[in-house]
Amino acid sequence: MANRLSKRIANIQKQLGILPSGIVDAATCSHLAKHLGLPPDAHGAIIDIAHLQKALHIESDGIAGPQTITTLERLLAAQALRIPKNASLAIPRDKMGILLDAAVPQKEQYEHKFQSPYLSGADSGIIIGIGYDCGYASWKDINDTWEPYLSSAELSALIKTHGKTGDDAKKLLPAVIGIKILYHTALHVFYTHTLPDCAADVKNIFPGINTLLPDCQAALLSLVYNRGPLINDTDRRKEMKELVRVIAEKDYTGIAKQIKSMQRLWPKGSKQYNLREQEAYLIETARDYWLPEDIIML
Repeated sequence: MANRLSKRIANIQKQLGILPSGIVDAATCSHLAKHLGLPPDAHGAIIDIAHLQKALHIESDGIAGPQTITTLERLLAAQALRIPKNASLAIPRDKMGILLDAAVPQKEQYEHKFQSPYLSGADSGIIIGIGYDCGYASWKDINDTWEPYLSSAELSALIKTHGKTGDDAKKLLPAVIGIKILYHTALHVFYTHTLPDCAADVKNIFPGINTLLPDCQAALLSLVYNRGPLINDTDRRKEMKELVRVIAEKDYTGIAKQIKSMQRLWPKGSKQYNLREQEAYLIETARDYWLPEDIIML
């Protein structure tokens, strides 16, 4: 009769689509390494439990005991997070703060600095409300999002800013500077449009991001929200372009390295410099086990 642990091993093998023998053999180790994206060790392909344990950074005793099986179950459960249709990312509830703390101002600060459209940086378009960047929005997006809150004249002027960034956006700012967005309206648009749309941008520009751990998805959401989704061959965007490759390869070290490299663009200690540090740390310390209730789907 199979013992309890072998039944759990068999369940893991079923998830991998291989014969549920209940024994962690060479074929099982090989399939696990491939499924979890584990790199080969110094001896080559991972074909035994000891090498698998080393790759997972757990005690390498060569025994498929409770610790090893639990680690594998948690890793597979984390990968099994299913993104619902029309959602884009799986974000840890307790990591939303890295984005929200930087993105959502207090009411007094908002009314003093952000109630009217403004420009944020060299790569930005005209920003309205809380972080809604018209430079990266289509005219239809702007119309559908802001039509309920603006007069016809205001909406017409704002639509003309779509796709305009840098100096092109600066020229159009006087035409929309008189628009005022109430704080409650700005919050509503942020949570119902800006945040989900940004998550969709992240998914679109970084193929394979849904296979990354949720902490990593949160860090990349923060990055794209703050820098925009633009990817091109300019020096300012070279790390964004390189992220496409390392994300597809599930290279967590490479992802963190590229984000840290971006710090060259801002003075040390500035808001954006510190945000890149937080995002890189989030990736370097990404957790491999989540309960469904820990996750917010965006």
